[in-house]
Amino acid sequence: MASNKPAQTRLARYKKGIRAERWAQAKLRLSAYGILTQRYKTPFGETDVVARRGKTLVCVEVKARASVHAALSAVSSQQQRRIVQAAQHFIAQYPEYAHHTMRFDVICVVPRPYWFPQIIHVQDAWRP
Repeated sequence: MASNKPAQTRLARYKKGIRAERWAQAKLRLSAYGILTQRYKTPFGETDVVARRGKTLVCVEVKARASVHAALSAVSSQQQRRIVQAAQHFIAQYPEYAHHTMRFDVICVVPRPYWFPQIIHVQDAWRP
C-alpha cells in the first residue's frame, strides 16, 4: 500500500500558505491598502497579493516561516523576477494602473506562542 504522506505534507503546506495570505491581507487592510486581487497567476509567474494605496501599486509576496530572516531568505532572485513579470502582466491587463508607482513588498508571517502570528510587512523589499 502506497504512503499518502507526501500528499498530506503538500496539503498542509498549501493550507498554511492560504492562512498566511489571509493574515497578510488583514494586515494590509488595517494599513489602509485596498486588495485588488489575490493569487494573481500568469504564464510567467504568480504574485500572492496585488494591493493599492493611493497612487502606489504593491505586489506582495507572503512567506510563512519560523523566522523573519527565513521568510526573507525564501524569496529568491528567480522568484523576484517571476513576480516582476507577473506585475508587468497585471499592468498590461489593467492599464488604469499604468501610472501608479510600483513597489514589491514581502509580508513575513511568523508563529508566536499566541493564537495569532507575528506579521512583519517589509516595504520595498527589492527593486527590479
